[in-house]
Amino acid sequence: MGTPSGGLHVYFAGSNQPTRHRPDLGLDFQSTGAYVLMPPSVIDGVCYRVLDRFRSTPGGLEWHEVESRFPRRPYARDIGQDRLRGLRGALLANAQNPSMASLVRHVLRLREGERNTWFFWAVCRATEEGNEELEPLIQAGLTIGLTRLEMEKSISSAIRTVGSNRAR
Repeated sequence: MGTPSGGLHVYFAGSNQPTRHRPDLGLDFQSTGAYVLMPPSVIDGVCYRVLDRFRSTPGGLEWHEVESRFPRRPYARDIGQDRLRGLRGALLANAQNPSMASLVRHVLRLREGERNTWFFWAVCRATEEGNEELEPLIQAGLTIGLTRLEMEKSISSAIRTVGSNRAR
């Protein structure tokens, strides 16, 4: 299945294997108790779409075999460690309160494959606590490689989520 963001979801017959997240490989295995989106789901007005159909082989998919065929992706940034340490210090100094500083530290530790999910979580926590100034989180997001567009979508979604939870 093609995702609205250009990703790819591949579905196989179920198994009793546990859910596994391998952001270092760019893989996310969902199993019993997890959910996945598929056609005709729509995100931001764009549909998930079927790209191809095929029959899986009997016996299912062994996740460890799939993992062994993917090279580990290095976790690297374009900025040097000294510059990153300095930027972290500046961001933390500019955070409005200890809670925001903690959220900024959390965002700065995120790795590829988990950034959007946990940035969204951090914005939800900040919004729940009444923080209207999210610039420290935005700067932290930029530092770890999120784009402004990705963050704008996460922030809008987080504000809607927190608002709907408060209305209950």
